[in-house]
Amino acid sequence: MKININSLHTQIGNKASFLEPVTGEQVKNQAAPDVGNESSTVDTDTNETQGDFDLTLVKGSAYEQIFNKEDLDFSNMSLNELYSLVQDVNAMHREYAKEHGNDEPTRIGRFGTPIISEEREALLDLEGTLEVLSFGGGRVDPNEKIDVAAYFSNQAELATAQAKAAPERDDYSISASYMKEIRNTVGKFILDDTFELYKEKAALLLTDKPKVNTYI
Repeated sequence: MKININSLHTQIGNKASFLEPVTGEQVKNQAAPDVGNESSTVDTDTNETQGDFDLTLVKGSAYEQIFNKEDLDFSNMSLNELYSLVQDVNAMHREYAKEHGNDEPTRIGRFGTPIISEEREALLDLEGTLEVLSFGGGRVDPNEKIDVAAYFSNQAELATAQAKAAPERDDYSISASYMKEIRNTVGKFILDDTFELYKEKAALLLTDKPKVNTYI
């Protein structure tokens, strides 16, 4: 079923007025969802190269944040900071598609798990939702530091509860399904393996290499 995202974002913004606002501290006290064991520790070189890639190319580039995941704390990040990061990743995807096309090989992560870029639509939906939240269309100050995974897990649970309480409301059911998808997208987005894939693609754009490696 195709969902009208603009309409749904309006529903999310309107629905927020029926909910009690929460603080970042309340969100931090909630357990973040278990997004599986795909995450892994990234070993970074202390010098200015990583493999065959010159890290000095990153400094000042549009993709600098993507290469600094170890400095990102998703358990203490504002929604506006997440919004900026997702915007950068989507901009990188657009540039990559122009340079290398949309057909990509499947990468294999450290544990032998295939890593496939999220559907472009999923990341664009996340960016659209974060844009709504950046204007205060949610239950927390968009500049307050929170656990972003816990926040979206909580929002998905609230939307599901609301849909169950009013099964006759199709818009609540659609909103609940949408928020579950956003929660899952955030969970995949923050994984180390996902950022390794983003770094590989960004490195290609910065170095103009002719092809993508199959393995990270």
